[in-house]
Formats: sequence, C-alpha cells, structure tokens
Amino acid sequence: MAAADSTINEFKEHVRQYIKMHECFGYTSFGGADRVEFVPHDALAQFWTVEVVRAVLWSGQSRVTTDAQHIIDKYLVAFSILAWMEKPGDITKIMDLNIGDHILPIDESLIQGTEQPDMKELLLEFSKNQWKFSPLILDCRPLKRRLNPYHIVPIANKQRLDIATDEDDEDVRVYKAQWHGLCLGSLPVRSIMIASTRFRSANTPRLSQSSYVVLKEYSVPNHDSAAYKMLSNEVDIYTSLDDGAFEYVIRYYGSFVQQGKFTLILEYASKGTLLDYFETMPRPRTCLERTRFWQRFFSLLPALAYIHQLCTFKDNVLKGLVTSR
Repeated sequence: MAAADSTINEFKEHVRQYIKMHECFGYTSFGGADRVEFVPHDALAQFWTVEVVRAVLWSGQSRVTTDAQHIIDKYLVAFSILAWMEKPGDITKIMDLNIGDHILPIDESLIQGTEQPDMKELLLEFSKNQWKFSPLILDCRPLKRRLNPYHIVPIANKQRLDIATDEDDEDVRVYKAQWHGLCLGSLPVRSIMIASTRFRSANTPRLSQSSYVVLKEYSVPNHDSAAYKMLSNEVDIYTSLDDGAFEYVIRYYGSFVQQGKFTLILEYASKGTLLDYFETMPRPRTCLERTRFWQRFFSLLPALAYIHQLCTFKDNVLKGLVTSR
C-alpha cells in the first residue's frame, strides 16, 4: 500500500505544480471574484501511464486487475478524481455504473437514483471533487447548457466592454475575457483582423495558450421577459448559420446557463468594430489601395446576403450588423 500512497502523493504534487505553471484558474458562480483551480485533461495524460495506473491498482491487499489501458482510454478523469480522493481502487465501482469521462460531471439525479448507501456515499464525495477536474470545454458549441454553480468556467482577465446595446444595462452585459488554451477543445479560435492584408482561413489553428472571447451575459428574471426573448432570438440566429457564414461574421462558440444567468460565447474582434476601422484607417489614395479596399469590403456581401435570407429574424439580425457593433 505504501507504493500506491507514494504514487498518489506524487500525482497530487504534479497537479499542484501543473496548475501553477500553466495558470489553470477560473471562476464559478458561487466564488464571486475568487479564482478557483482546475485540472485540464493534459495534466492527467502527462502523469498517468499504463505502468503507473497498474502499479497503483496492484498495490495493497485487494489487487484490482482491471485493464489499465482501458482506464486511461475511457476513465482517465474519473480515475484521477478517485486518486485525488485517495480511493483509486473504487474505479471498479465507477466502471460498473458506466460513469465514463464522456458523461462527467455527474449530476444529482445519478446520486439520488443509487440505492446502496456505500455507493451513494462514494458518489457524493466523487461529485464534490469532480469540479476541479471538469472545467467547461469550449467545444461542440454547447447550446444553452445548464451548468452547476460549481462548474468552473476557465477564463481570466474578464473586462467589461463599453458597447451600446438595445437592451437595458441591467439585462445584458458584454465582457472580454481570456479562455484558457487547454480548455479550447477542437473548435477553431481566431481573431478577426479587418486591417490585415490577407484574410485568414476558416481552418486557422487554435491558439496554444489562451484566446480572447466575448461573453455576453443576460440576466433573465423569467421566460416572459424581453431579455429572454432577445436571448432566444440571438441564439436562434447564430445556430441557423452554417460554418461558411462565420468566415466574415462573428463566430458563435456556444452558450450556457449558470445560476439564472445566460451567457453567449462569441468571437472577439481584436481590431474593434467596423466603425472603428473606418474612423482610424487612412483613406485609400492610390489605385492599388482603392482596389484592395473595395475587394475586402465586397467580400462581406456574401455573408450579409446569407444573413438577410433568415427573414424570420429580420429585425434582430439587422440590429447586430450596424457598424458600431
């Protein structure tokens, strides 16, 4: 058992150092302005090998002979949570319930549906420790995903933006924030660069460290409120656009709900608004400059034409296209 204890201590120290080195901090709706630590999948993959997992499971009086490679492939996060709890041998109980990494974090319904007292106690402790290992991943465009108040949103440097909106300031607020690079998933994150001499491809690789995004937060008192209707329309608009439409319009990464607050995750336009561009860039003077200007300007027209086809949302769509936004 001493060997397993030593490995678990090494794992905990690895996690602490990894968090510190990669600045793995985020926020929950309960924590307010206090940062909380999270552990990305990459930290676990670096530590756990087949040999290390097998050594932990085979130590002690009750040897667990479950296939270590299968644990790494399907239960790496769940096993890490149990190791953090110093109960790695209970991975067999988690596997019996088919609690693979793909369904984490578990919710209360799974716990309440468990009849065995010892299993319910294990799941309760598991659920309390899981949030550290389950930061929100910016992937697959989560649609109005309901987050537990303890679910960690891996952002930093959140700053409110001074952007005019049609909604009341108490109903919607817009922020710029850095989304941690190790929680970007597989979505392409890019910055719009209107002044660039060449346009980026839609397949631009995601940033390795962090990427700025825009968080548009709606405070929705009820589903009959104007803010909720505005939110629903905006989500419907973005989800109706195919990937090709996002080449020249703000990209939509998803949305989530936490503690009654609806948040849209949008691409951050690093060069400002189109109005900023017109006001700050010098007027084209040469024939070549004028040709390039109109080429870039006309490249926006296919996207505008596509959006205008969504006539069901006409007023709400046009609202987002004025040059000051």
